[in-house]
Amino acid sequence: FKETFGLLVQQLFWYRYRETARRRAEVAACLLCDARAREGRRSAFVRASKAKTPTPQSSSPDHARGTNAEAVAVAFCGMSRRNAHKLRDVVRSTWGRAVAEASPSAVQRFFVGQGPEPIVDAELGDVVELPVPESYRTLNLKALSLMAWTVHAFPNLQWIVRHDDDVYLRASALMGQLAARPPVWRRRRLTHT
Repeated sequence: FKETFGLLVQQLFWYRYRETARRRAEVAACLLCDARAREGRRSAFVRASKAKTPTPQSSSPDHARGTNAEAVAVAFCGMSRRNAHKLRDVVRSTWGRAVAEASPSAVQRFFVGQGPEPIVDAELGDVVELPVPESYRTLNLKALSLMAWTVHAFPNLQWIVRHDDDVYLRASALMGQLAARPPVWRRRRLTHT
């Protein structure tokens, strides 16, 4: 156990400090600039929404559900099964309320795979059917599809909180912690040369 822990710590330090201090500072500065730019775009969108001024229509998958996709900073993404509507209802009625109250800066979505049985609570608009078969064997593919869908749906997203439908989160405390930190990833712009 001690040897494994020691090896993990060595790998962590190697991963974190293999770059020079100058390069780490440049990366951190870029992350902060990106975070400020996203926050500025989100704030402008929220101000425009509150002022009842017309805003451009979004082409994201969430536009049809009435979510202000441009304003979302934190997406709570729950992995669920098609027939687990009771678990999803429990999340909605307990800690999911804190996420709903933080709207438009936070959203809750449940992700299910494809299957023959219907999705009972699909009319609520927070269940997303991914193009992956509903199976334990395809769980990794489902998680990757969840990430791809979320990043595409919310262009100014800073945090993805991936959870299962049978957990209890202190969403308000978690969102407070996330608001105080810079995001750990940067959206890369794809350019064609």
